[in-house]
Amino acid sequence: MQRRTPEADTRQRVYRYRCYPSPAQSEQLIKTFGACRWTYNEGLALRNKAWREHRVALGFAESCRALTGWRNAEGTRWLQEVSSTVLQQALRHLDAGFGRFFKGSGRQPKPKKKGRSRDSATYVRTGFRWVEDPERPGTGLIALAKQSGPLRIRWSRPLPAGVRPVKLTVSRDRAGRFFVSVLVEERIEPLPPVFLRDGGAPKAVGLDLGLTALVTLDDGEKVDHPRLLKKYGVKLADLQRSLHRKERGSRNRDKARQEIELLRQLRYKCAWYGRTLVIVDRFFPSTRRCSACGVTGPKLDLSVRGWSCDGCGAVHDRDVNAARNLREEGLRLYALVASALPAGRVMPSVIKASEMPDVVLTA
Repeated sequence: MQRRTPEADTRQRVYRYRCYPSPAQSEQLIKTFGACRWTYNEGLALRNKAWREHRVALGFAESCRALTGWRNAEGTRWLQEVSSTVLQQALRHLDAGFGRFFKGSGRQPKPKKKGRSRDSATYVRTGFRWVEDPERPGTGLIALAKQSGPLRIRWSRPLPAGVRPVKLTVSRDRAGRFFVSVLVEERIEPLPPVFLRDGGAPKAVGLDLGLTALVTLDDGEKVDHPRLLKKYGVKLADLQRSLHRKERGSRNRDKARQEIELLRQLRYKCAWYGRTLVIVDRFFPSTRRCSACGVTGPKLDLSVRGWSCDGCGAVHDRDVNAARNLREEGLRLYALVASALPAGRVMPSVIKASEMPDVVLTA
């Protein structure tokens, strides 16, 4: 059983919707969640036992053969009430977990516990039926395997018209609400280039990632931290502690940084839409440099949210001033890279000052 590779020139994208299953559908989904959890745990126990007793590393194919036996065994024939493709996906997730563990990018898989682990089930194309509504392209009917009727879905936004879903994941949160995440392969057209009216310079925005606000823009707009930060605050704290334990400059430290929040999102968004993300050097004095006259003042304590420039007397909001300085420095780095590119080459989606040669940085 081979993984399905995305089509050429497409991007995989997930759309998430609230769904309202009927009482019969809810009962069947809850049974499916339990069967997926049981299959995952049995697959984990089988692989651990094979390695512990025989030093044999089992993979996804061996686990799938064991699943066939479990579904036909006298005591576990109740697994036949659930789609086999959904159970195979549970084993696929287990195999992916072991893959991350062996690569050093994840922890060793552990058994899932009812009430503590996330209730979810993943359906591939053979496990659901999709009928697009011709009057409302991008919406339609989704019927899951082992269910008689389609799910009632609140289409808060349409899927790309004419695109068939590749995979579905149905989940239930602690409050008992059901959601369906739809994976599609979408052709995303890059946005056209945008230039300023005066001089033809590329349009840019400076972003300062802060503590009191998630992002501060160079025009003064501030974006608050999302509500999910409270939910994942403990996990984020663990990731940050793990980051500080890693050796500076190591690959493991870079991997740990990728797990925390926002730059990862900006990277792939820029790659999708033909934009360039410029990451300024972490030692650039964006906070204490005056964005009006360029004078660099002394270091500021984190508790200082505003300050006045000794050179020109300008009064600055700490984060807004940093965003403006980051914008100017980012444009400078962008211009250096653009001037050094050979003819016919397009600008990269990410420019990191830490990876640029010193001779270029000081040009």
